[in-house]
Amino acid sequence: MRAVREVGLRGVVFQESFGPDPRLAKENLEKLQTKVLELREVETPLVKVGVSPHAPYTVSAPQLELIAEFATIEKLPLMMHAAESAAEDQLLREGLGLFAEGLARRGIEWRAPGTSTIQYLKQRGVLNARPLLIHCIRVDEADIETMAEMNSRIAHCPKSNAKLGHGHAPLLSFVGKGIAVGLGSDSVASNNTCDILEETRFAALLSRAARAENQRRSEHGMIDSREALTLATLGGARSLGLESHTGELREGLQADLTVLSLKGTHQLPCYDPIDTVVFSSSGRDVILTVVAGKEVFREGQIMNVDEDRLRARMGEIAKKLNLV
Repeated sequence: MRAVREVGLRGVVFQESFGPDPRLAKENLEKLQTKVLELREVETPLVKVGVSPHAPYTVSAPQLELIAEFATIEKLPLMMHAAESAAEDQLLREGLGLFAEGLARRGIEWRAPGTSTIQYLKQRGVLNARPLLIHCIRVDEADIETMAEMNSRIAHCPKSNAKLGHGHAPLLSFVGKGIAVGLGSDSVASNNTCDILEETRFAALLSRAARAENQRRSEHGMIDSREALTLATLGGARSLGLESHTGELREGLQADLTVLSLKGTHQLPCYDPIDTVVFSSSGRDVILTVVAGKEVFREGQIMNVDEDRLRARMGEIAKKLNLV
């Protein structure tokens, strides 16, 4: 949170919570509450704290319930990884597979609810907190209806999902049901470049590659460049619950904006600026970033960070990691 503040960015920083052993649920909640109290002291109008029970296979059912209740009472944003992999689906439906074996080795009892991840989260009260659900690949029509009814939000991370071989989420079905969907990158653990413009292009192309399947699920058709750009901007704001502050350029919202150069050889010819932004551009083409009316990046230079020192520090950390 301090780093985000120093750079001058806007964001929600989610404190993760782990704990698959139900016997430790209350203890783990208390640890999370302590951390959230500390983080709330460094909140600003731009930088807020949220909570994140990591995933259904790393957080026990009692702990999920406690965190969901905590988030609701304290009005904290809640985010978690959900419906990402076949292994997760097998754990919840059958109590078998890779995750089940890992829990058994640790002496942790797991009783499969015999349902999908989304229905499990509804049973445990997580959906009452209107969570931001990351991935949502392993979902069916009933799950999508449930997410829409419960006003859940989705972080669509197509590159991470593809790199890990987990498949693709039914983006068109989400959009067709009016679910708030934003684009995410997950992390460098599963995505080498956390570039939202790359995610935008990949999301649009992947939805087209899966068009035959998606048309059976939805009447929506194909994602065009304007819809893709909306997912990357206003969609992101909606998924984080920030649409009353940012997400589009209009009177009454704060001045968050990004300016791209469209003069690169790789972008020519440019017949339509939005097509060029989505299908030919990346973060390398950004020449200006403004957050709440203040410049944080201009023509290759971050305004509030000593980049030479940052690179040197990253080199030092890399050497330490290599020695572990």
